[in-house]
Amino acid sequence: MRAGRCCAAVLMLLVSAAAASAQTIDIRPLLLLEENPVPGIRIATEYAQTRVLIGPYPKNWYWHAFADAPLFTKADRNRETLRAQIDGGLQISLFRPSLPAPGQPPSPDDPPPWNYGFVALQLGVGAEAPQNVRTADVTLGASLAYEHDQYHSLWFIPELRIAYDAVFCIDCNDAATLEHSGDTGWRANGDIGWNIPADRAWVPA
Repeated sequence: MRAGRCCAAVLMLLVSAAAASAQTIDIRPLLLLEENPVPGIRIATEYAQTRVLIGPYPKNWYWHAFADAPLFTKADRNRETLRAQIDGGLQISLFRPSLPAPGQPPSPDDPPPWNYGFVALQLGVGAEAPQNVRTADVTLGASLAYEHDQYHSLWFIPELRIAYDAVFCIDCNDAATLEHSGDTGWRANGDIGWNIPADRAWVPA
């Protein structure tokens, strides 16, 4: 139990630090509608820094922190976890500008530029805990993503993301926390789909 509370304390410290230096902060009221409605509030914050390297295939080194705290007046009714994570990685743009032939000045006959989106590789460490902080999970993982914004020409190519995390449940052997604890092991998740603008301005006449 002591280790779980220590991890939860670190989690709340990350939440507080993210809120103090956040580039965005979102505060929304909540209402859990079950047998007896329970009011609450959700606080979500994000902070990010990037370093862009310009070239034929621009690279973007970045790190990102976020915290998400759904808080209800009755902690035992809260099924969502408090979460905080710090991650960073490398984003490589699949972009090449129009380049003239070696030794030649630019001209209208140069091949057109092409842009096929970007690939991002990310590593992260995070913590999760229920609102009553009876236990906590530490996560270590990585993700790989591909995205693009060329929907007028690449609409048939979906965007995708896959992630794989190692989850370490703190105090899972404590009988008093088994009901609320997570599972120590591996967790895989991902998504695939098309993110198409709703204004349809890209659709040909």
